[in-house]
Amino acid sequence: MEDFVQETFVKVVKNIHKFKSNNITVEMLRKA
Repeated sequence: MEDFVQETFVKVVKNIHKFKSNNITVEMLRKA
């Protein structure tokens, strides 16, 4: 069970990181 929770947590963190990276890219494109 703990392994499942850890895997889910890692997936969520990676998704959040990806989402933030996409937002940064969008802001850079708007400023350009």
